[in-house]
Amino acid sequence: MSGWFLRLCYGLHDEKKCDIQRIQLNSLVVPVQVENHCTNQSKTCYVAGGFHGVESRDGRHKPVMSLAVMDDTTTIKSLSNK
Repeated sequence: MSGWFLRLCYGLHDEKKCDIQRIQLNSLVVPVQVENHCTNQSKTCYVAGGFHGVESRDGRHKPVMSLAVMDDTTTIKSLSNK
């Protein structure tokens, strides 16, 4: 791997090339408490995502990322019971 991507995402400014094994592909999972006053319910949702690599096609390179929101239906509670 080489070029602007190393500088942008990993701060490897002085290196022209880098072995892909040195780059950690981090991900995130964040719980979010959601209160819906229209339904009078609260629940926990999880925002999950991350960086998975680089797609290279026809000499062009772009990061491959994902983002998902997942409901945890086991956490649904009435707001009036808080």
